[in-house]
Amino acid sequence: MAHLHALSYADTLVRNPSSLEPAPDGAEGLIQVLSVLPKSYPGHSILTEGLGTCVGCDDCACGQQGACFAVSGWAPTAVALDCSDTYVAPGVRP
Repeated sequence: MAHLHALSYADTLVRNPSSLEPAPDGAEGLIQVLSVLPKSYPGHSILTEGLGTCVGCDDCACGQQGACFAVSGWAPTAVALDCSDTYVAPGVRP
């Protein structure tokens, strides 16, 4: 599984799915992304339905500083919709 890095103007947290408390390094949880960039919408802190693991901070072998995490998939209860999905046919689960 590839490791990803948060950018210098952003951060990534992994939260325990039951309590939403920050998960310890190495524990799988829901991914929360934080950014200072959004100004036209409240997108500065988004709790996703993605599952991931924090694998460290400022200690990656590649030398890049910041949060280092791995994405492992989607939460079992995640609904697969994107921003443009506004209609669901009767009897069809998205």
